[in-house]
Amino acid sequence: MALREKQVPGSRVFAGGEPFLNRSRRGAVYLAILFFCVWLFLGSSSSSVSSTSTRITSKLKNQALRLTSPITDEEIYGPPVLPPQPRPLPPKDSAIAPLRSWEHGVPETTVHGISGGEYSVDGVAPLSHLSFILHAGWSLLENVVLLNGTLFIVSDDTSKFPPLDKMFSTGVPMESEPSTWRGRDTTPREMQIVSTKRASELFGPYGSRIQGTTFFCNDASQFASHYYHFVGEILFGLWRTYSSLDLNIPASGKLQSGTPLTAPRRFMFPHVNAADFRDYSGLSEFIMRAVFPSMAFEFRDTFNDRNMTGKPFILDRVVIGDRIAAELSPQWHRLYKYVAPAFELPGSGTNFWGPVRRALVQFLAKDELLSDSTTPESISARSKTVITYVSRQDWGRRTLLPADHDNLVKALRSLERRHGYEVNIVSMDKLTLQEQLNLALRTTVMLGVHGNGLTHALWMDPSRSPVLMEFFADQGFSFDYEYPMRQLGITYYGWWNSKSFSHRELPENHIDDAFQGTAIRIDGEAVAKRIHEHVTSTAQSSS
Repeated sequence: MALREKQVPGSRVFAGGEPFLNRSRRGAVYLAILFFCVWLFLGSSSSSVSSTSTRITSKLKNQALRLTSPITDEEIYGPPVLPPQPRPLPPKDSAIAPLRSWEHGVPETTVHGISGGEYSVDGVAPLSHLSFILHAGWSLLENVVLLNGTLFIVSDDTSKFPPLDKMFSTGVPMESEPSTWRGRDTTPREMQIVSTKRASELFGPYGSRIQGTTFFCNDASQFASHYYHFVGEILFGLWRTYSSLDLNIPASGKLQSGTPLTAPRRFMFPHVNAADFRDYSGLSEFIMRAVFPSMAFEFRDTFNDRNMTGKPFILDRVVIGDRIAAELSPQWHRLYKYVAPAFELPGSGTNFWGPVRRALVQFLAKDELLSDSTTPESISARSKTVITYVSRQDWGRRTLLPADHDNLVKALRSLERRHGYEVNIVSMDKLTLQEQLNLALRTTVMLGVHGNGLTHALWMDPSRSPVLMEFFADQGFSFDYEYPMRQLGITYYGWWNSKSFSHRELPENHIDDAFQGTAIRIDGEAVAKRIHEHVTSTAQSSS
């Protein structure tokens, strides 16, 4: 039966119970119980507290905090359960070792390990040797110091470095107005190269290490929220730069034991707000969570939080992409491609993207699509010709003339009936993210008018001899999708109505009003004929 409460002056009485203590007596009892518990705790744990205190004090007295190895919770309390650690930093007598043995004809001006890139504080162990790989707009550096928002490279030999504006910029938005260009070049506020002596003066004896590999995008937010610009340029270029550490990536994308390509731990965007990163399709976020599930993202506010501490942070390894700096490369002016300079670095040829694609395949539980799978399901899935026409007819710009769209669909359906090819006519925005990516991974022939949906061609399997066919208004052309296909070893054809051109006969970059038009012409029969020729020729060459 529920207790019924009734009031008695000076006390509280429950039916069926005794008077409860009045307020003053109740408080005294609570206080007595509290002191008794504290006394018991102190008596039982004093030896433990004393031991821990002695141990911590001893460590703090006998080991100076230093930039190369600050005291951490792990040193005091024992190792926690952590994800796989990055490879060890280089020994003092091996400046170039951490970037593997570059005995592959790499120009001396491209890759360096600088033995002078170290400094000491009060006689403690020096910062490990600086090693780096550089090309305009794309850099991989080890042991870079971040202080108050400025990146510091520590070296007594500045002659090995290019001008800083070829490595880094202010990160301002890119505008076509020439009056804005002077504000792009890097200043000492963004990046400096300092001597070991100056580093000691600037940083002092205290610092925190940011472990593992950091991807660092120094671009403004205008490009970060677009699927093509983020995945097809920023991620594509950063991974290509990072993959320079492993020259033996296999075609399957399965990284070998001992590879230095541990998963990047964080992605820094010092000029991008978190809300500005989200692309309208949701694909960029989905892919990053799929391929790098443990990666942390640091946007403008988090980056500023680090700066406000006023203390140095040492990045174990940082891979930097800077769109403005890449403009200073000859490759940019020939191709208008941000990512082009990264492909001047050493690498594994067309295999470099394999680990990223493989991670996406496994995340989507499509192991039958792995190029090294030999199961009957895999052999069946990978032997089928899958044609995907990415339609833009509902988008209101860069669309085919309606009659040409209909004729193209008719020609593709004819291929389906006559040769047994699988044909998909899709508007990507009508599919879920997983449906889009599952289809892209299976596709061997992708075609459509120039547009964001063709970014999915990055997920086609190069081992299946795929092809991308891109439609343009007459005389229009952009390298946006041709260039990554070239670097992945994927066949490419651009189309002006009935005329096609391949990697070997490309026109100049040309974008005008007609490029964005709604009546782009295409000869569907000619496209279907070229598709069948490609499929049969690759089948014959592989047999």
